[in-house]
This record gives sequence, C-alpha cells and structure tokens, in this order.
Amino acid sequence: MPASPLGDVRIPPAAAAWIDGVLLVFAGLLVLWVVLKAAGFFVRRSYNLTPVATAESRDVRPDFLKVDRDAQKRMIERGREFDKAASPALARATRFAGAGVILSGLVSFVSAAFLAFGRIEELDATWRNLSVQDRFTAIVESHPVGFGIALAMIVAALARVFMSFRATK
Repeated sequence: MPASPLGDVRIPPAAAAWIDGVLLVFAGLLVLWVVLKAAGFFVRRSYNLTPVATAESRDVRPDFLKVDRDAQKRMIERGREFDKAASPALARATRFAGAGVILSGLVSFVSAAFLAFGRIEELDATWRNLSVQDRFTAIVESHPVGFGIALAMIVAALARVFMSFRATK
C-alpha cells in the first residue's frame, strides 16, 4: 500500500487527501479572517471610529442617535424632486430591463428543470442497482459539506437531548 512519507511517519493516501482538504479549509478561513480584520480596520479608519475600549470617555454616544429633522426633511424633498425629474424613457428602459432579467431567469429555471427531469430516469435506474451502503457512500461523496453540516446538527441535537436528561436527574 503506497503511503505519503512524512519523516518517519507514513500517512495513507486517503488520510493524506483528507488532511490536505482540512488544511485548505483552515487556510481559507485564516485568509478570510485576515481580510475581514483588515476591512474592519479600514472601515473604522475611514469613518474615524475608535473601539469603545480605547475611547477616552466611557460615556460614548454615537452621532446617529441625534437626528437633524430639518436636514432630513430637506433630503426627502430633494429625493422627491429627483424622482419627478426622471424621464419617462428612463422609467420605460428600467421596466424593460427588469422584465428582461425576470424572463432570462425564468428561461434558465425552466431549462434546468427540463434537463433535471430528463436525467431522473437514468439516475433512478442506476440508483436501484446500488446497495444501501453504496447509496450512503455516494451521497456522502457527492455532498461532503452538506453531510458534514447535517452530521454536526445531529450530534448537537443529541448532545442537547443527553444534557437535558442529565439536568432532570
């Protein structure tokens, strides 16, 4: 049986593939965390925000709690004037664009549905020839993330049930 060498430790190829996948997921999560931290820093900096923990005063009240009613009314009126100034041709073009988007989405949905229904008979014949273990394996291999989420939800539900049994004793 071939194995991947790791110093004196030899890892089977199947385990090595899983380990590679897990490392890629963790690396992706690490990159996502770094990007979100950087984005948060730059957003706070662009709005000149400081974290509450480092603020000089503990009586911190955000500016958006103070509403300038006169400025709000002026902005509402400017918005109404802008809406009136829009040309009828622009409104018509917007309606046509919206209808085009809906129509293309409907065509995509209908064509995907027909293709899926066309493959059902073929998949059903193949599915009937598989044993229960092969079916389960096929489901797990084709949807590993969904299976992992479902398994985590089941384990969490069982843990809650067992904890509730322990709490009633």
